[in-house]
Amino acid sequence: NVPFTVLALTDAVYAWRGLDHSMAIRADGTLFTWGENEFGETGDGNSPTDRLSPVSVLTGVIAAQGGLDHTVALKQDGSVWTWGDNTSHQLGDLSGGRDTPLQVSAGVFATQVSAGGLHGMSLLTDGSVLTWGANGSDQLGDNGACGATCTGPISAFSDAVAIAAGAFHSLALKSDGTVWAWGRNDWGQLGDNSTTDRHQPVQVSGLVNVVAIAAGGNNQGNAHSIAMLSNGEVWCWG
Repeated sequence: NVPFTVLALTDAVYAWRGLDHSMAIRADGTLFTWGENEFGETGDGNSPTDRLSPVSVLTGVIAAQGGLDHTVALKQDGSVWTWGDNTSHQLGDLSGGRDTPLQVSAGVFATQVSAGGLHGMSLLTDGSVLTWGANGSDQLGDNGACGATCTGPISAFSDAVAIAAGAFHSLALKSDGTVWAWGRNDWGQLGDNSTTDRHQPVQVSGLVNVVAIAAGGNNQGNAHSIAMLSNGEVWCWG
């Protein structure tokens, strides 16, 4: 219950978490993971053996995020890689689950990635947002076209500069400083003054000059959203 140094990770420049696994990127771009590995979410090819200390998984990485039982990583060349559970196509393809990284067609020129509970998002250099995976709460923003799941990336939004995936909802920040949300809304996590799920993006009420966003949630569906304004104020809802 007090902070301690994770073994072999004294030069990390980035860290994130999934439901029961963690990850960090070293200064040289090497991605390390550790924790639960029942579905191969650590990506080291040794599922279902849990990892009690960090293992090297991928090189040339600039960002990575974990969902409930899967992981999404972004490499320096803009390619997107996924591994772990794939029962809801959260790896972005038709394959089964896998315990090693595989590149997906989520945009060769991605600049950001985000992992929701059972879905994934990527932001491309042209500002378009691609989503894939579970869609039972309309978290893919496709107006229900995919049904319960989407087997590959679909276009969900444009003119975005940042993305954030919650457990069952999604956020996008536009270049004009407005925030847009879609998906599950039973806790008000979409910020549109309702608790109605949204099939397509809706603007978050009363927020302008936003410079950063984040989405929280858990596998029970509790969820919230966060935005930081250009003046340093932080706003939360959900």
